Amino acid sequence: MADLDVSELLLDIDFVDAMSLVHRTSTVNSKGENVLVETTVSTFGSIQPISGKELHRIPEALRQSDIRTFYIKAEITTDGTGRYPDILIFKSKRFQVISTSPWLNFGEGWNEGLCVVESPS
Repeated sequence: MADLDVSELLLDIDFVDAMSLVHRTSTVNSKGENVLVETTVSTFGSIQPISGKELHRIPEALRQSDIRTFYIKAEITTDGTGRYPDILIFKSKRFQVISTSPWLNFGEGWNEGLCVVESPS
């Protein structure tokens, strides 16, 4: 693997798109009800189609969905450890993070997120 910091290149507006990162946490209100709290941060990143290799790794039911790979210089989380999966908003579509991989060899703080579009409820 390469060991060079390409953060400057990856943050160049010619190579990245504007998006929003939504961290979701669960709290309990005064009535004892579970409330989902969303905190949104504007950021930039690279959005790419999913690769064939990644496509084979995901469950068959998701293969018909709109799936993208997001490269973002921020911490992103999937479901688990008491938190809800993060959401990345791009062109008015909400993409839920289903898996993450660190991309630290290309610069501090970079992560890859495999994301599937949220279906309207």
